[in-house]
Amino acid sequence: MKVYKSNNKLAINVPFEVIKGLDLKEDDEVDFFRYSEKAFLFSKKSDVASMLMGKPAARDQSAWEAAREPSPREPEKRAPAADISDSELAVLKVLDTLRYKQRTIEEVGKRLNAREKEILQGLIKKKAVVIFPANGSGGVYSIAKTIYDRFLMRKGKKPQPHPQSDITGPVKAEPRQHLSVSSESDLSRELKSAGFVVVTTEAEAAALSLTVEESIRRGQILGTRAFNRKFYISTRWFFNKHNDRILKSIGEGKGRVADIAKDAGLKEDGARAILYLLSEYGDVREKRRDFFAPA
Repeated sequence: MKVYKSNNKLAINVPFEVIKGLDLKEDDEVDFFRYSEKAFLFSKKSDVASMLMGKPAARDQSAWEAAREPSPREPEKRAPAADISDSELAVLKVLDTLRYKQRTIEEVGKRLNAREKEILQGLIKKKAVVIFPANGSGGVYSIAKTIYDRFLMRKGKKPQPHPQSDITGPVKAEPRQHLSVSSESDLSRELKSAGFVVVTTEAEAAALSLTVEESIRRGQILGTRAFNRKFYISTRWFFNKHNDRILKSIGEGKGRVADIAKDAGLKEDGARAILYLLSEYGDVREKRRDFFAPA
């Protein structure tokens, strides 16, 4: 692939394998993201958020679903000390990625393959998932609290360090957060030291997602994009350490981010990172800018 001059600008022809791999079409927006001093990455802008949140791009959805589906020739492994199988847990995690209002029968039906829909019906029968009536949607799926608390690693769960990890969290006398980092950057160092980071551009988000890609896949990093267009990224260690205190503050009537942050002993952006994640999970809602209430 050579660089040539066109209309006083340098240009390249994008190879077919890149076009096919990125599913590029005319008028798609693309960008280059700095990876190192002399290397850039090329990506569709629409894929940046998915990369950072550890979610598959739309074109990879079928392969992702196939990878989650258990082989019929292999016995299902059971989750420890409960009657929730690995395949059932995978379906629960799909539901958990959706905001509560998005868990409609129609929307969930689009995201599950035939096998997973059967598994979902089994979860409903055992009351691990229930359907609440909702106007115009036919119903909304809700995960039973006991199942949610035990298997989806949110409130009150202590993070487990990974034996092969090489980055530790900053707080003493607490379980350390371990992240796998392929090439440490300023953002990944900030995430390591503070437990959270706020990313303002898609380019920075793409670069960060690549440096901590393995930790995103392991669920050690959580992230969401807020209405202010910023990405709020937190280690699971940081989220698990502070989310109970923040939920308690909101339950006690505190709603302003400044008050919640002071109560939890956090910087305001650290409190926002947890609050936006809790909002993503359906636990709280932002009534107005920087003011939160129970969902």
